[in-house]
Amino acid sequence: MTLFGMEITEIGTWITVVLGVITLWATLIRPVRAVLKNVKQQNAAVCVILAGEISRVHREFTEIGKIDRKALELVIHMYDNYKELGGNGYIEAIMDQIKKIPIVMPEVGVE
Repeated sequence: MTLFGMEITEIGTWITVVLGVITLWATLIRPVRAVLKNVKQQNAAVCVILAGEISRVHREFTEIGKIDRKALELVIHMYDNYKELGGNGYIEAIMDQIKKIPIVMPEVGVE
């Protein structure tokens, strides 16, 4: 017996293959979604940590009234990572203030 120009056994084979592909796809997609959700949550957590650290550096060096170049480079690196992870503009204003703090050279022999 034929249907759509194919034998019934061929149709059964195609149905089995299609159902197998759908099952495989459904089995793989769920774990991938879970991993992506986890990565998104981790990125958000890292953003919060970086924002807190940048805010702390801002308070510390604003109080001192000066910042050394190494500390400034480090906080700029933290900010770049914060932005790459999707951080918002709140920290941008703080970074503008940090960049206005006078830069001093560290004492010789002190790192």
